[in-house]
Amino acid sequence: MIAQGSEKTKIDLFLENLINFGQGEVSENLIVQNRLNEKSFTNIISILLEYKVPKFLINKTLAYTYNTLYINDSLLSTDLIDVDLFNNEDLNKQLNALNVLPINKEKLKQLLDFGKIDTNISKDFLHDKINTSKYIIAVSYNVLYNLHILGKIKTILKSNDIFFVLVNGDLIPRFYTEQSDSNKLVDNFLNIRDILNKLLNAAIYEYNASDIHFEPSKDRVSIRFRVDGSLVKYTEWTISTYSQIARILFLEAQLSYDKDTEIQDAKIMYTEDTTGKTHDIRFSSVPTPYGPTIVLRLYSSNGTDVLNLKDLGFLQYELDKIVKLINNPYGIIFVTGATGSGKSTTLYSILTDLGRDISKKILSIEDPIEVDIPTIQQVEYDPHFKVTFATAIKAFLRQDPDIIMVGEIRDLDTAKEAVTAAITGHLVFSTLHTNTAIDAIMRLRSLGLENWQISSSLLGVIGQRLVKKLCPNCKLRVSKEEYIRNFNTKHINIKQIELLRDIDYVFTHSLEGCSYCRNTGYVSRTVVAEVLDVDDFIKELIDNNASILDIRNRAIQNGFRSMVKSGIELMTKGVTSIDELFKVFGSQMYTINY
Repeated sequence: MIAQGSEKTKIDLFLENLINFGQGEVSENLIVQNRLNEKSFTNIISILLEYKVPKFLINKTLAYTYNTLYINDSLLSTDLIDVDLFNNEDLNKQLNALNVLPINKEKLKQLLDFGKIDTNISKDFLHDKINTSKYIIAVSYNVLYNLHILGKIKTILKSNDIFFVLVNGDLIPRFYTEQSDSNKLVDNFLNIRDILNKLLNAAIYEYNASDIHFEPSKDRVSIRFRVDGSLVKYTEWTISTYSQIARILFLEAQLSYDKDTEIQDAKIMYTEDTTGKTHDIRFSSVPTPYGPTIVLRLYSSNGTDVLNLKDLGFLQYELDKIVKLINNPYGIIFVTGATGSGKSTTLYSILTDLGRDISKKILSIEDPIEVDIPTIQQVEYDPHFKVTFATAIKAFLRQDPDIIMVGEIRDLDTAKEAVTAAITGHLVFSTLHTNTAIDAIMRLRSLGLENWQISSSLLGVIGQRLVKKLCPNCKLRVSKEEYIRNFNTKHINIKQIELLRDIDYVFTHSLEGCSYCRNTGYVSRTVVAEVLDVDDFIKELIDNNASILDIRNRAIQNGFRSMVKSGIELMTKGVTSIDELFKVFGSQMYTINY
């Protein structure tokens, strides 16, 4: 691109660095062609932007070319501002006119030390520049290479000892237009943090929410919580407030807000100010025309918060079967159900119980690690570093484990490795996405496992779903006929109700609800389950490639009770409602004869 023997200019270096940093986003052809023989940075950058070269990539490359830092959008918050300089009314006006911003030296060094700023420049060099400079001034790209404006800044501040750092210049005006003095500036930052903290505390403690949804539209942003499996509206924010909250979330997730047009996922650790309690949050951002729509999945990072197995809501005969299964020395036990059916909670409870035996070594491979369990050596799935479910199981077998937990069986390789672990003397737990416990056998066959591999390793399957629990204050016990007349909101007909042949009454929720349940009729959820114990008769059926129907019939002879039947028992005890059972099981309600 540059003739041999010619001296490289800043523009030449910038274009070379752009190709190196671009990693396929910027081709050398684009640099050589398309009028990039321009000798003006302004014209060159305009052309690059026309060709959809990302602005953050241009900024990062410029910063490297000029031996400085690029502070991405998510890091540019009010706590990074040099409040003393910002508070000087005369200087404030002059710096505002030039669209530049004073930066706090100590805060900048902290970001650098904590690895928050992505840079290829030596940290020692950068620390020296920061320490020896009287001022740190944030400028946009069109100022960084403009010697005339840089000279004006030095004149205003009466100093040549200025370290210029690069930021997205579009963001600078809001620090001047929204705030007129340093106290308001600091107050605004604290207020935004306070809004976010109150939101998280409300989701965790007031609503017991599993997820927080931020849904931007043209004028407003809707905030909804997923509570007991359903979304409920919590509040609305202005676009301005949401923009500031989103930047904080991107910062905490160590992601670039410059890339808010990309799908991004990360983990955030949230620590409560008052209690010091920590919560793991799974951050997911997807671009929309009105900004990123963000979902936060909430987990407690404290393993002591894991419920005891007997407190999850299993009926006693189910609990007895589960305890018998998990006390086997080797074999595979599956927990099955749809996404959000509580499979991970059940597994964590089982492993926590088993982990109390200090003579056992437990290893897990998870995607992601949802709860930190001190008694388990937990590994996170990361295919980028070749840590997959299958490779992890192979590695675990060299770690002398007693018990292995595999987050999910997704493919044949993982299934084969899990079988190998089970038949070589290890107790293996995993999950499958199937509608019923017995369907797990068909799922393993469809993955490609041979019948002998399934029969020789499978101990049992726990199938489960979650149902809402009736509010203890306003639940109602009514006859089937009265329910049809006065409470039927699901359009259940009398013939469907007659499926409950031996039941004279049903429990339902009050249509008005009460203050305790926020007028919903329900408070929290409980598990409804079925437990398949794979005995020698069922193993023989699997070996002989028997149909799922034949296996089900044999299981029923052995005392197997379906989730639907367990759900009916929960309803007769007033734990859940008939409405909820029809909502969760639909046509499966017609299978209550087993």
